[in-house]
Amino acid sequence: MITDTLNYEFLALKSCTYLNTPATGLVSKEAREEQQNYLRNFDRQGSTYIDELEYPFKSDLKNKIATYFGCHFGQIGLVPSFSAGINYLLSGLYSLESVAYLKTDYPSLTLPLSLGTYNSIEIAPNEDGFYSEEKIITQCVETGVRFLFLSHVQYNSGQKLDIEFIGAKLKAHEIFIIVDSTQSAGNSDFNFSKSNISCAIMSCYKWLNAGFGSGIILAKESFLSALDIKTGGFTAVLWKENSNTVDRGLAQLQPGHVAPFALTGLSSALDMHLKLKESNAHLIGKNLLSQFFESFPQIENIVGNPDNDSYANFCCIRDKERKLSGKLTNKNIVHTYRNGVVRLGFHFYNTEEDVEILINAISS
Repeated sequence: MITDTLNYEFLALKSCTYLNTPATGLVSKEAREEQQNYLRNFDRQGSTYIDELEYPFKSDLKNKIATYFGCHFGQIGLVPSFSAGINYLLSGLYSLESVAYLKTDYPSLTLPLSLGTYNSIEIAPNEDGFYSEEKIITQCVETGVRFLFLSHVQYNSGQKLDIEFIGAKLKAHEIFIIVDSTQSAGNSDFNFSKSNISCAIMSCYKWLNAGFGSGIILAKESFLSALDIKTGGFTAVLWKENSNTVDRGLAQLQPGHVAPFALTGLSSALDMHLKLKESNAHLIGKNLLSQFFESFPQIENIVGNPDNDSYANFCCIRDKERKLSGKLTNKNIVHTYRNGVVRLGFHFYNTEEDVEILINAISS
């Protein structure tokens, strides 16, 4: 089994039952060693090391991203995080532009949209906390929005939206779809170039296991041409002897340096995920979640519909009195508790034994 060969890479697994990847993914021993190696070389050589490293390293990193996400080299931008990326992008939207987003989506996505001077449409979830793809499409088309922003996987339910279905329908109406892939990158198979998605932005510290400080923007030219991007910086400068000009487009969405330390972690994590992808490792977490659903004694407390196949690798359980969270904490099961809900996630480094430990803790 894949996890048998990888457990030693993640030290936290030796001391707890880790079900909190939806909050923070574990970083492998190999990635940490690569980052330490970068720091040692920088200490010894300073800018000489950085100058020699930057171009070939970033080129190699983007090639890995292109392979993993099925995109072209020229569609890739590097940013510190999703939050940075979306705010860079929103600089390119015109005032009073018509946009739509999901009402209970992640605040890093909804907040900059709600604070902007846009004609915004909020799309509400169903009573069970899940969203209807058909309802999303209908509201976008009927209200005539130009841009739809949404997370591929909803952070407060675990629902994995059918973004290909949504994207195909909206593309016919010339509506751009911008996706937060933070909760799906690393646990889902996704080919950006073949997709109907206009732009995908993600932080890489969750399911990609890259640690904090690195993010990715994937953007198609047809989408970039619809923007008037107003950010800029080192990466967006075309250096010339007598005058410098702006490299318009994607370069403006990655205006400054992203810390090489963080990108080193991302590069190592992608090496690991490229190997895992060959074995469909993203299915491990999904299968473990299904196993948990089959054994969970209080299935009615799960947000959404466990009979529905729309979950990613995690779920949320109502726990207003915090009794469940207390049981999990007592059994050293790492999880997230927020707003009366427990969130539990399974990744490729989790096992059937973790599910058994979880069920026993709940039943105690």
